[in-house]
Amino acid sequence: MATKIEPTNNHMHSCNGETVVLREFTGSLSDSSLTKAEIILIVNFYLFHAPVISNSLGTQDKFGHMRLRDYGWADARHMNQLERLLLAGSSIPSFIMLKSESIKGTLSSMLLDDIVCIEHPRAVMKINSDVKISEANEVKVSTKETRMECLFRHIRNSLAHNCIYVFANGNILLEDSDEKENLSARILIQPKSLIDWIEIIKKDGTEK
Repeated sequence: MATKIEPTNNHMHSCNGETVVLREFTGSLSDSSLTKAEIILIVNFYLFHAPVISNSLGTQDKFGHMRLRDYGWADARHMNQLERLLLAGSSIPSFIMLKSESIKGTLSSMLLDDIVCIEHPRAVMKINSDVKISEANEVKVSTKETRMECLFRHIRNSLAHNCIYVFANGNILLEDSDEKENLSARILIQPKSLIDWIEIIKKDGTEK
């Protein structure tokens, strides 16, 4: 008998929506409702000009990856504002970001594991963190990236590796894994939200 993995938090998704066996719906953006032009826009932005570089670093890298600062999102207040706008623009209630080695239990409780509710947008991600233990055995866990850097890193990785599931109701699921091939993110979203997010991020009209 398989061991049930329990989440270590209170995140839970309970609904009467349609559920499916996830592995049966692997696909790509070309299988979604997006037009060819929209797919090109998404790939160009999230892969080639994604805001995945830390704001604390100097500037964009030579390959075109950006900081959120380059798009006008400069400090913690701006980051909070950006997160609220992205949530409102996607119908995702909240971005669940965990400083843990595994997110398996939370994926299960949020119906984002082997069996997935495909109706309600939601997101669970592992945020890069650092654990330090003092001589007094005090444990301190700190994040190594902002919440928004975490989000765009996982989106970029999912698209780059084509780890995408496409459902008949139009929603898609973006998946990412860490270097040990453990799941590090699953994001259920309406594909058009990825387009809307680009406009939100480019709040000053900057063309990148």
